[in-house]
Parts: sequence; C-alpha cells; structure tokens
Amino acid sequence: EIRKKKRSGILSKRRYESIRTRSSTLSSNEAPKIVSELGELCNASQIQFSDLARTARLLELFKSLGLILQHAEPLSVVVHELLNSGIQSLLVAALSHFELPLIQAEAASVLASLAAAEPISQANGENLSLAVMLSAGTDLIPTLITVLQRSQSIRARECAAWCLGNLAADSDGSNLRASIFLCKGALPTLIECAHGRDKSSGGSNSCHSLKLKRQATFALANLCRGADLRSTT
Repeated sequence: EIRKKKRSGILSKRRYESIRTRSSTLSSNEAPKIVSELGELCNASQIQFSDLARTARLLELFKSLGLILQHAEPLSVVVHELLNSGIQSLLVAALSHFELPLIQAEAASVLASLAAAEPISQANGENLSLAVMLSAGTDLIPTLITVLQRSQSIRARECAAWCLGNLAADSDGSNLRASIFLCKGALPTLIECAHGRDKSSGGSNSCHSLKLKRQATFALANLCRGADLRSTT
C-alpha cells in the first residue's frame, strides 16, 4: 500500500512535467491578445496550412500559448476558457500535417499541457473533467497514436505520448482509458516507444529519445493503474 501511494505521488508530479523549459517573455497584457487571435483561428471555416505567412503566425501563437499554460495560475480555469473557444479542433487538425513537423510538435505540446489540467468543481458539486472535454468531438486519440507512429519530429512524438499519459491519468477518465486501449495500434506503439524499438528503423532505437521512452512508460503506467478505478457493474 505504501509503495502504491509513493508510485501515485510520482506519477502525479510527472503529470505536470514540461518536456521543454522555456523562459517566459510574455506579459499579462499580451496573453489575452494571443488567446483572442487563436480563438479567431479556431472559428475560421478552414485553416489553410499551405499559407506560409499564416502558418508562421500559427507557430508563433502555439509557442506563446505553451508559455501561457506553463505559467497560468490556476491552470484549470485558463484551460476551461481555451476549450470553450474550440481551440482543440485546430490543434488536432495541426497534428495531421506531417509535412509541418514544427507546427505538429507545438500543437502536441499545447495539447499535452491542456490535458494536464485538474477537473473544475462546478456549482452543483460535480467535477468538470477537462481531459474529457478536450477529447470530446475530436479524433484526438487516434491522431495522437498516428503521430507516435509516423511523425519525423521526436518532440512531437514525446508530446503525443505525454498527452496520452495525461488523458489516461484523468481521475474521471475511465472512458478515456478504454478509448486508448481500443484504439488500433495504441498499445503496441506505446510499448515499442517505451522499449526504444521502431519497425521503420529495423528495430534500432536511433529515432527514440530518452524522454520519449519515459513518456511512453508514463502513459502505459496510467493506462494500467488501479483496481480502485474499475467499475463494479
């Protein structure tokens, strides 16, 4: 029991691990402007990723949003506002553009940070699970698995595994864990990443980083945890 509690504490701390530490140069006055512009992009009928100028701006905004999420207090409130703007659809769409690895990596990083937020207590006493809200109405989980399998960006793969781990860690997310388990190729891909093996490289670990191995292990640990989370029906 003591070992179980110690392990839970370690996983809880890792839930908020940042894959890359950046120094913040954003002032509190700039943050709302960034969120507003991202909201406008989210509401656009179609994002043209082939537009180089717009793509460059989107990359800047993703990086800035990552900084906001790193320093936001409390994180859950900021995340709730962002998810209400519909930003998750834009982020998932960005993950699908394998020809733009920088965009893909920043989008995956933002998604991982969004998935790290704790539930918000509602006036009626219920908890609003932000991880569930993040994945609702999107192809987030299968898209994250595809990024793990195909992305040429190591950082995008690290963040995809990190995001899956945070989704699986959600205290109200038994359905999320089931969705990851049932997603085609999810478990074999995470296991390969955790072991540092890759079919495309003939079984070598040349395309894997230590962080990717750790994040994949983190995701697998959260997927497999806890009889206390099993349904009795």
